[in-house]
Amino acid sequence: LLKSSRGFFLSYLKIKRLLCLYHLNNKYSTSRIEEMFEFGEYVVKIEDELEFDKRIKNGAKENKYQLYSRDVLYYRDESIKDEMKIMDLMTNSLDDLSFIKRKEIFSYQNEYRYLIVDELEERKNIRFEIGDLKDLATIMSKSEFLKTL
Repeated sequence: LLKSSRGFFLSYLKIKRLLCLYHLNNKYSTSRIEEMFEFGEYVVKIEDELEFDKRIKNGAKENKYQLYSRDVLYYRDESIKDEMKIMDLMTNSLDDLSFIKRKEIFSYQNEYRYLIVDELEERKNIRFEIGDLKDLATIMSKSEFLKTL
């Protein structure tokens, strides 16, 4: 809480960073996956999703970062159905919803996001080790990646 000449206001000075990944899963079609290629020439395909997730969570915990993670919720409009999904997330203790809610126009990105929060606000950058990824990830060209689908 900070005081100014106009009164008191809340200050959200926590350092937050997002790690956004394309989540290749059975729920969504891969028909629009090529639209993701606007982000670069190569793909890092995580072969062992559970181990990668475990390493991210352990790294955050060891460095005393708060971590939230989940698939992004894409919405068409501010319909009651979409708002009910958001309310459900709020009841599950997820208090920073901006990182998981996006307009449906971005749904081709099929994101899974990690929100990493530095509660201590002592560091300019959020950085931690998760180990060598050679055992659970492969770097490949876009054309090589498409052949794996």
